[in-house]
Amino acid sequence: MKPHLCLLVFTLSLSAQITVEGDIVDSTTGAPIAGAQVAFNTADAAKPTATTDSAGHFRLTGSLPSGAPLLVSHIGYIM
Repeated sequence: MKPHLCLLVFTLSLSAQITVEGDIVDSTTGAPIAGAQVAFNTADAAKPTATTDSAGHFRLTGSLPSGAPLLVSHIGYIM
């Protein structure tokens, strides 16, 4: 069975900008996942993206459409 990602997200809205930050951890062990790619699923080529640090933390800031799903990917994990 492949491990799954677990996502904890906190949001803060500032005027037309939005900041989303959180931690990506392994759903089985709770260990942080470094190097995971995080982005909103939008057609905008200039959409903000982030990579988690060694503690599994990420931060995205930008103008984003309301309700855009957040995508997280890492080799060896199911999206």
